[in-house]
Amino acid sequence: MILAESIALVTGASRGIGAATAIALARLGAHVVITARTQGGLEDTDDAIRTAGGAATLLPMDLAAQDQIDAIDRAFISGSAGWTCWCIAPGRWGA
Repeated sequence: MILAESIALVTGASRGIGAATAIALARLGAHVVITARTQGGLEDTDDAIRTAGGAATLLPMDLAAQDQIDAIDRAFISGSAGWTCWCIAPGRWGA
């Protein structure tokens, strides 16, 4: 697979372009970390990823909340988690 052993972060992954992107990246072999505000939508995307043979980590969060963005930075960016790609596809930005 093209993206085997890759890690991709996809925001806005509970529906629409974000969900479609997460599923496509998983089909290409990436482990996808999916974020969105709605847990139920993330679970639907996770089901689709697993059906496609992929793997995902769910990370419910609101990108309008600075403390949650800071948490991503501390846990993943500054920690050099080995991100291969990012897809920022929020359905709504800001409060």
